[in-house]
Amino acid sequence: MAPKPHLTPEERKELRALKKAEKKQKRQEKKKQLKRELLTREINYGAVTLKRQEKTWRQLLIGLKVPEMRKDLEFAWHHFERLVDCKDFAISLLLDELDKANGQYFLNMKTHSEHIDQLLQMFADQVQQLQQDYSNQAEELEKEHQFNADQLEAGSSEEENYLKTVLYILQLEMKEVKRTRHAEYFSKLEEQDSKQHQLVQRMKGILEQLHLQVWTDTVQFLQRHQNSIKERKKIHLEMKSEDDKLQLLIRNQLEHIRSSHNTIRSLKVKEAELEKFLGRHVADLQSEFDFFTFAFNSLKTKLTKDRRLDFQKLNCLTIHYNEVIAYMESLEAKGKHILHVGSVCRKLETVKEKILPFPANFVNEMSKPSVSEVSEYMEALELFWQRVGRADAARYGVNEEREFLITENEILKRRLHQYCQCLKCPDFQPFQTTSRPCRTITEGVLELKKYNKHGVCQTQFAKDESEPTSTLDSVSWNDASSPFKSVYAISLALSMKSDISQFQRYCEKAIGQLTAESLEAFKETKDDVARIQVMYPLAQQIPLDPGGCSKNFQEAEQLKSAGNRAFALKDYSEAIQSYNQAIICCPQQTIEDRQLLTILVSNRSACNFELGNIRKVLDDLDYIGEIGDYPSHLCYKLWLRKGKCYSALQNKKLAGEAFNEALKCLEQSGLTKEALQTKAHEIQRAQTGQAKLQAPKSQLELIAAFPEERFVGGEEFPAAHPKITVSQDSIQGRYAKAVGDIETGTILVEETAFGAVVDKEHALKNCQNCLASVELPIACPQCSEVIFCSTHCSRMAFKSFHGVECGMQRQLFQCGASVNCLLALRLISQKPLRFFLDKRSKLQDFMRDSCKKSAPYKKVYRSNDYDNVFFLCRNESLRKKEELVAYACMSIYLLRLLKQGFYFGESTAEAPTTNELFVGGLLLRHLQILQFNAHEISQLQNRSSGFEAACIGAGLYPTLALFNHSCDPSLVRYNVRNKIIARAIRPIKAEDIIYENYGPLYSAADLQQRLEELKKNYWFECMCQPCTQLWPTVRDMRENELRIPCRNDQCPYVFLVKGDDDPFLTCPYCENVTGLLPNLRGLMKLEEILPEAEHKLGAAHFEVALRKFAEALDVLFQFSSPPHPEIIKVQQRMRDCMVHFGNKAFDYKPHIMQ
Repeated sequence: MAPKPHLTPEERKELRALKKAEKKQKRQEKKKQLKRELLTREINYGAVTLKRQEKTWRQLLIGLKVPEMRKDLEFAWHHFERLVDCKDFAISLLLDELDKANGQYFLNMKTHSEHIDQLLQMFADQVQQLQQDYSNQAEELEKEHQFNADQLEAGSSEEENYLKTVLYILQLEMKEVKRTRHAEYFSKLEEQDSKQHQLVQRMKGILEQLHLQVWTDTVQFLQRHQNSIKERKKIHLEMKSEDDKLQLLIRNQLEHIRSSHNTIRSLKVKEAELEKFLGRHVADLQSEFDFFTFAFNSLKTKLTKDRRLDFQKLNCLTIHYNEVIAYMESLEAKGKHILHVGSVCRKLETVKEKILPFPANFVNEMSKPSVSEVSEYMEALELFWQRVGRADAARYGVNEEREFLITENEILKRRLHQYCQCLKCPDFQPFQTTSRPCRTITEGVLELKKYNKHGVCQTQFAKDESEPTSTLDSVSWNDASSPFKSVYAISLALSMKSDISQFQRYCEKAIGQLTAESLEAFKETKDDVARIQVMYPLAQQIPLDPGGCSKNFQEAEQLKSAGNRAFALKDYSEAIQSYNQAIICCPQQTIEDRQLLTILVSNRSACNFELGNIRKVLDDLDYIGEIGDYPSHLCYKLWLRKGKCYSALQNKKLAGEAFNEALKCLEQSGLTKEALQTKAHEIQRAQTGQAKLQAPKSQLELIAAFPEERFVGGEEFPAAHPKITVSQDSIQGRYAKAVGDIETGTILVEETAFGAVVDKEHALKNCQNCLASVELPIACPQCSEVIFCSTHCSRMAFKSFHGVECGMQRQLFQCGASVNCLLALRLISQKPLRFFLDKRSKLQDFMRDSCKKSAPYKKVYRSNDYDNVFFLCRNESLRKKEELVAYACMSIYLLRLLKQGFYFGESTAEAPTTNELFVGGLLLRHLQILQFNAHEISQLQNRSSGFEAACIGAGLYPTLALFNHSCDPSLVRYNVRNKIIARAIRPIKAEDIIYENYGPLYSAADLQQRLEELKKNYWFECMCQPCTQLWPTVRDMRENELRIPCRNDQCPYVFLVKGDDDPFLTCPYCENVTGLLPNLRGLMKLEEILPEAEHKLGAAHFEVALRKFAEALDVLFQFSSPPHPEIIKVQQRMRDCMVHFGNKAFDYKPHIMQ
């Protein structure tokens, strides 16, 4: 960290003033933001309250107006005679209208008869024309006749409806007249009414007779016309059947030509891909051959030089050896002579001389010391060893006392930790109650035992050897009066507690060692790179596993034996599981390792062969070919098995080639002559078809693993529907919006993940590259923590991320890292270091906290563009800097893993470089981004109660991350491998905001629970329609209550209708009258649609069922409004259909609970 410049007092005051002004401005901005949110909330709540008050106000006005209306009625009653005159006048007007209606009726009858005559004349002309050229105009004539018939029927039906309407109106009017004539003072009106009634009855009879006559004539005419049409239709059907046969023949030929063309085109594409791939493979092999040739030549030259030097050194050593041997022989002769002389002189020694040590190896042959010098030397040596023994005994006592004090200090610390529970306290290990090993034997101990002259020390050491117990063992832990018993029990319990992960404990320990100065320096940082630099020395204390190979040859052998036993018992599923586990843990470094691996894969293919899984057998045989090193004496078995598989798939050419190769490989099998003849006969029988394997029909055709539906995105957002755009404002940020009407079930988003990872639970169940469920795993050559679904995915993973991450998964899984940590690491490891260094100059300004620049605009928002990932929402303005301490520790741990995986090259420096700090800053930013933008990746798995969409990992989708939340979402998500697909779960109108769901749904969780969950996880208060309008959960809804929208499209009012309500409702806002009969009639269509949809869903016809449920949902939204239990049920059924188009476990079987 750079030293602070020296500031004058005036400059310090100005700096303090600026800081205070800046803090004051931030507080004011925060208060303004809170006020804006409060005002927005008040406006929304005010709108709801205003609606309620308006309704109350209208009811109040009605209550005030009723007395005035009563007065007006009393006034009208007093002037009843005037009303009677008005009624007479109205009756006279009705009679006039009746006369006009009679005239109009006769006029219509006349016009109708003229039309009939014209139609008959037209029909005669058309019949004459059809007779002249029927063969050329049969189809056109039929359409024209049908049109004429429809026109006649429509005309007659219209006249009939008109007459019925007139009669119905007359009846209503007469009923009204009858009611008025019941009074006594209307006697004259009753006489006139009776006359009028007789007149009307006569007119009604006449009209009914005329109408009946016209109806009978029309029916006879239509019958004659239909008979003639039937005769001509027979001739037409005969001609049509011949034409259909010709069209069917042509269609079949076109389909055959089209399929042949597609086959040729796919073969050409495959040929080009193979040429391209094999070309690259040959180039790679050639480069490897050149490299190994150069390495071999250089090694050969080096070995030649070393051999020459070794020969020269051997000559020198031989000469030196001969000289040493000659000198040793001379020394041997001299030694024998000295021993002979010494044995003779020993007889002449005195008693004092005999107790001296012999021989005195320090005596020089040229100058022998005197006896007095030897005695003085021995006395000094004796004094020296006495002092050494005393010092050693004192040192031993001091060490024992030190151990006792350390143990006592440890016990006190544990007692204090019981009360403080602080983060700075270290992780306490349990006491070692076992006896410690014997004291280290030093040089002084050996000499003391040799001389055996110091009894005190000898006794002490003897005690140490006989009772090698520590000082703690002298304390009685079982004694109730012991002061250490409770502390020891508590410390032992704490040491055995493991509720939190190991990585979290290490992080807490590192954070606990953070001083006040370091924390203040961390708060003053202005970008993520500086935060990594401040925390690196502390976070570096978190230990890393040095790694190493996690493969085990012996374990693979044991699992192979278990698989062989299961195969012998014909338990093929259990055998496949054992072989899979053995393949994962089998090493691949030596030829012996690879031979074992190929045998395991071969045994697995044999199990699938017995189960009839032909294509899986061929996949395993191809895998063996890529591994190589299969034992040559067993190769004939592979070719024989491959030939039988191709024969079952009706591919005679490849089957014949495989059988021929099997016959050739028999020569290397090492079998006896009789066994060779038996195997050759078996191969010939299989080749001639006598022992042919019958493959299921489902394996004779190539079926896509996932139903592909062609999706075409927009120009600006290729991963989204063309009718979707993204807008932005200060409150909602960026959000998706529809620019046109979108139908239910339409694919809204189809996006491939920028990065995707598998979680710990599914690391050995799903492919690490594409996340597909794996039944036959392809193992990593170096680690046993990941698997792949194919060799193609294995190669792609090694080229992108697994070359760096290989071996890291074990450390990450052991330390309990979350899936967001794995994904943050994957976003870096899948790109080379040069990719990020090239973007440093472009992105480093945006990594500062005070950056005011806006993100650069791009015409096309692509999912594989890292810039779009970099600028996703982090909510940095709502995050405190103290919260970034833990994120920084995680980022540094991931950075050190990258460094250990040689992502930055071979570097042994402990201090981070500039490039490493920059990547660490990106990791810290990724962790913040993924907190709010990562999506789970799921697959269907069988459960006893049906099925479950289980989470298998996580991915980052930059386009879908722009969609905002609603508790009533507009879409449903599902995954196809690592791709995500979102479909509309409701009809979307133009200008509607398209919402997804971040977790809580209004149908399942109440309002308070949803608000708390969203506030806790995503840091915002939900203002969606269910939350602001207080929609009930599904358990609080009633089946007999409907929400009917107002007939005025511009009016937002919705009627809450029960079974006994008036069928005509007046809107309190726009005062339009809405009838319930059209809505109820429209909802009756559900009685036909839903049973058929449920039947298709139960039969696992998900595409047909999805279309039916979408049709039902459109009806519900057209004639009613949410929330309603039926809408929720249909949407859930649509979700069940959609998720079956996505990922499934390899053993999943559809089971829909009705």
